[in-house]
Amino acid sequence: MAQARKDRECVDLARKMGVTFAKAQSISRSNVRGKAVRSTPLIKIRIEPLLQLEVKVAEGREEKCVVYEGQAADEVARNFAQRFSLSAEARDKIRDALKSELNRPTA
Repeated sequence: MAQARKDRECVDLARKMGVTFAKAQSISRSNVRGKAVRSTPLIKIRIEPLLQLEVKVAEGREEKCVVYEGQAADEVARNFAQRFSLSAEARDKIRDALKSELNRPTA
């Protein structure tokens, strides 16, 4: 009962945030190592990104730098640069590109 309430709260929160999500699925396993396991509903939430930027992180290798609602360009660029061991100069270029794209008027 408590799990169902938590699931409903999660779905309600997702709707309030304007998040799209996949249909809830239920997984049922009758036996795991001889122990009964009750069904657990899974909710897959997919948040649409505001911006995806392809960044060349190595010769012949590109990675997506993704910005979601509520994230700052500085934070995203810093985390991306740390994850791929990029220089401060590369981090600043990514930050500037993200800010430029986020501030560009939409048609």
